[in-house]
Amino acid sequence: MTNSIRVTTHHAPTHPDEMLLEEFLAKFFGMSAKFWLKLQLRWDLYHAQQAEQETLETIHRYIAVAG
Repeated sequence: MTNSIRVTTHHAPTHPDEMLLEEFLAKFFGMSAKFWLKLQLRWDLYHAQQAEQETLETIHRYIAVAG
């Protein structure tokens, strides 16, 4: 059996303007840029999980056998 990992390539790379927007939001709302980046990461992860839900459901946890 061959296992393969599929990396999504349909996500556009982060544009410098987006990074500046994160910094602006951080200063404007008094929150760290890290907060906004984590929020974006969670949003992206949610959408990736939704798009790959059927595939994710077929993955079984690996359990190592002591021996």
